Amino acid sequence: MQKKERIYYLFSQFRKSQLSVTELAEWKLVLEDPTTENVLNDLMEDLWNNANDDIAPLDIENAQFIYQRVVLQKQNSSRQKILYLKWIAAAAILLIVGAIGFYTLTIPKGHLTKKDAVFSLEPTDYTTVDQPILYIEGNKKIKLDDVALGKIYEDNAFVVSKIKEGAVEYKAKFQNISSRAIQYKLIVPRKRTYEICLSDGTKVQLNAESSISFSDAFRFDRIVALDGEGYFDVTHKEYLRSKPSPFSVKTEKQKVTVLGTAFNMRAYRKETESTTLLRGKVLVEPLAEKTSQKHELVPGQQLKFENNTIFVNRVDVDRSISWLDGDFYFNGIRLDQVMRELSRWYDIDVDYKSLPNTKKFYGKIRRTSSIEEILVAIESTSDVKLIMKGRRIMSLN
Repeated sequence: MQKKERIYYLFSQFRKSQLSVTELAEWKLVLEDPTTENVLNDLMEDLWNNANDDIAPLDIENAQFIYQRVVLQKQNSSRQKILYLKWIAAAAILLIVGAIGFYTLTIPKGHLTKKDAVFSLEPTDYTTVDQPILYIEGNKKIKLDDVALGKIYEDNAFVVSKIKEGAVEYKAKFQNISSRAIQYKLIVPRKRTYEICLSDGTKVQLNAESSISFSDAFRFDRIVALDGEGYFDVTHKEYLRSKPSPFSVKTEKQKVTVLGTAFNMRAYRKETESTTLLRGKVLVEPLAEKTSQKHELVPGQQLKFENNTIFVNRVDVDRSISWLDGDFYFNGIRLDQVMRELSRWYDIDVDYKSLPNTKKFYGKIRRTSSIEEILVAIESTSDVKLIMKGRRIMSLN
């Protein structure tokens, strides 16, 4: 096989991630050999001119690896070497641009590119949801209580399995998956919690009346959207050998970015948002224009948004995640805040306008207690009188 044909063959195999070990070593020598510059220039020109052809895209990770390796390496003083590195850097950039362009053109209907991936933070009417539900691309709906353990969804790249009651897991079939973005949303109704293991190994425990939206394109920027409350145990991940891949959680008011960390986020609508860090390090970025300053938290700290004001304090983190152990923990909160917690877990309606909010409540109560037991406990520790008619609670004060 002639030299030019061989180089074209190696490049084709490289773009399809089908190089053997021997061929990969040969391909690296081609890139390092200045005498192949003319052939590689022709190859780049063909690549650009044939951008509309239906050919397999270069994997984004491989393209970024080439770019990082070429652009960031030290150049020596040799004029020939400098000229060569300038060319190879340009080629690497073209590979990346070409890869994105090819993928945009050849992506199947119903798939989004990573660049176009957006997550809906629109409110969910949890009162209409009777069990945890997984939505795929907004049209496929899986009621998780109704399916047996094992595989519940599969496509050509990913498998979703129900690994136990109250938990699902995502797994990639292959190590290198082209960057795509199929949208998923997991909704957890009142009276329930649910666990999800994302494709990068990150585990998320969702509290009652909560949802998480994400895509399966967990290649570089791992981003999810949270409504409600969730505990995140984030897997440390690197996409370019030594460069960490960040993990971000977006809510209505904040964006939290981490590397490898465990933290709890509360983002219930019309309530105080908070982020509590258990281990590692997070960067909290307020999304409101008036509070644009970023805050870096260390373990044991909690950041709260109250009336467009940010407060950072040290807290007892075990109390912040008491819900994971099946407890309510009230630490000097108003009655309306207590009742919001109870409404989510016991699926009750509350007449909030009737509630007196002059008293603070403290205490720890098991979630296995009945709502009647909790109402009695509230009345016995205060002068509040509560009545329950059907599923609705109001105060007589």
